[in-house]
Amino acid sequence: MDQIITEKYENMRTTLKSGDPDYVLNMHTKDAILFMQNGKEVVGIEELRPFYEKVATTGIDINSTPTSIEFLSEDVVYEVGIFTTTSIAGIQNSAKYINIWKRVEGDWKIFKAIDQAKL
Repeated sequence: MDQIITEKYENMRTTLKSGDPDYVLNMHTKDAILFMQNGKEVVGIEELRPFYEKVATTGIDINSTPTSIEFLSEDVVYEVGIFTTTSIAGIQNSAKYINIWKRVEGDWKIFKAIDQAKL
């Protein structure tokens, strides 16, 4: 599972940095929820789209590193990690996150995500 998540994050990193939000959107379940640092909940792919489109237009480099991955069942994984963002100007920021991954039709997707990011 570590390798699957790492590969997904590397693909997310390169596609977002190049301005394409579609890969990261496809990493989420249709009913995914992103719990943002400001307390706002972004629910579902259609609400996630404007958020990730905005992120993709900034050229920001996001490097996610899982620090702990635990299977809760054969189709649900709990992940804790740290990600670092680097802006085009070279300004770095890091934050912790928690993701719950869910296997959907054989593919692992983010079902719930909580992060401390100030992008």
